[in-house]
Amino acid sequence: MKKINILLVGFNLDGAMGDNYYQLSKSLIKFKEHNWFGLSKRDKRINIKNANFKEVLLVDYNKRNIISLFKNIFKINKFIKSNKIDIIFLITPNLIFNVFISIAFKKKKIIYFLHDPTPHSGEKFLRRYTLNMQNKIVTSLSQIIVVASYSQMKEIRNSNILNLNKKRIETIELGLLNNLVFSELNKKNTDIVEDIDVLFFGRIEHYKGLDILADALEFLETQKKKVKCYIVGKGKIIDFIKSSQIDLFEINNTYVEDYELASLIKRAKIVVFPYKNATGTQTVQTVYFYQKPVIASNTGSFSDYIIDGETGILFEKNDYKELAKSIDYLLENEKTRRIMGSNGKNLLSERFNMDIVAKKYIRLFEEN
Repeated sequence: MKKINILLVGFNLDGAMGDNYYQLSKSLIKFKEHNWFGLSKRDKRINIKNANFKEVLLVDYNKRNIISLFKNIFKINKFIKSNKIDIIFLITPNLIFNVFISIAFKKKKIIYFLHDPTPHSGEKFLRRYTLNMQNKIVTSLSQIIVVASYSQMKEIRNSNILNLNKKRIETIELGLLNNLVFSELNKKNTDIVEDIDVLFFGRIEHYKGLDILADALEFLETQKKKVKCYIVGKGKIIDFIKSSQIDLFEINNTYVEDYELASLIKRAKIVVFPYKNATGTQTVQTVYFYQKPVIASNTGSFSDYIIDGETGILFEKNDYKELAKSIDYLLENEKTRRIMGSNGKNLLSERFNMDIVAKKYIRLFEEN
């Protein structure tokens, strides 16, 4: 087979998106049958030495500097042409550069990973507008759209979001992020104690349903059941829950390093994601690695990544009483928690290993 020149593009490197771009790239370039090129903004995780790209273009991205943007567009255009790129894989959203690449190189095979088909609830107007504009333009010019779960694909087809009925849409799961993998925490002789009943982690935003969790814990208190719930993540918590509910939680209202987060997951009996809406996720995979059961709302990729009753529990989104019932059930049944945790670890190796994910993309790249 003739070597294919494949460009991996990622400009949104915040949080898990950046981690996914870097780690998926590392898994893809293990397939040395092809030539790999990287296009991203300057970031300590992305360089030619630690990722083994054939060539990388790193640009400074400042959307407020018009001159810099035009200079970088010129560099990107030259980079793609001079390296005779065959396939362009857009891994993260970006309005300016993704739209330029899609228009300028629409005759090439463009594959777009559509992370958020629609903005999350609570997003600011400008963010919603730019995301919708980028998605409409880029999806219309891409040959293949990739989403993270069957539920997402079904939602797109049924609602005709972005008018993609005639487009080819593939489902490829998001893999485990290795930066949150610390195998020593899973050793049997560890002295870590499960002293957290329920853990909620991540950036605090409206769509993540912290108010639903607060209402569930408040309801359990009325049933004379006290639950120790730990919240970790940046954001204005008081914007999403009542001041009277603050005492229901132990709060670390800041960003924590990967090892500390992994340790908190290991200390938890249950991890909860009460989202109002969701798209792709790499939170569940991390929880599975540490063999913990997950309780999540039946929205987005949670519906596909969690096997209800086997690796965790899915509840009807926004239903705080059902969430409360699920929390109470698992806290009262340690054996069930252990079984679910073990099942999650098995599912992780079967579906969410990053090398398995990479092989699915390779098949897309190698199609005629």
